[in-house]
Amino acid sequence: MVVRVIDIETTGIDPAADAIIEIASVDLVRGGGVANAKSTYVAPGRQIPPVASAVHHLTDEDVRDAPLLPEVLPMFAGADVYVAHNCEFEQSFLMRHPAWPLTPWVCTYKCALKAPSASCVVGRCSFAVPAAAHRPAQMHRHRASPQRPLRVAAGRECALSPAANQ
Repeated sequence: MVVRVIDIETTGIDPAADAIIEIASVDLVRGGGVANAKSTYVAPGRQIPPVASAVHHLTDEDVRDAPLLPEVLPMFAGADVYVAHNCEFEQSFLMRHPAWPLTPWVCTYKCALKAPSASCVVGRCSFAVPAAAHRPAQMHRHRASPQRPLRVAAGRECALSPAANQ
């Protein structure tokens, strides 16, 4: 069984009007490891608004030579289960594409709501993820790749939890 933790960054929050500009994922391995880590920029076919760049610090320059989404989707397809924080957001963008598989999703956001606190810091501590892995000193922005360690830990904890999809 392939359980893939996935994250995207976009030009905005409306899947009908905005586009994916970065995708990152890692597969959870039985026994606690991770494998198959990958990430890529995606050419959105439109400019990245300043308000979006302020969140993830990605600019038009970053994605200028990036591949188009249909070219990269196969790299991230193929899991039996997908794990994402607020998976409805990822789903709203990815499921719009016919090439994206219809597979089950686990939402770590919903898992976090059932924890004592939904705070990422509390989540990091609860899952024993080192602070340096969660937020490297040189990284002061919201991005798909640097957030992987927390999502992996959270995904591992709740991937099989029935409460995750309620």
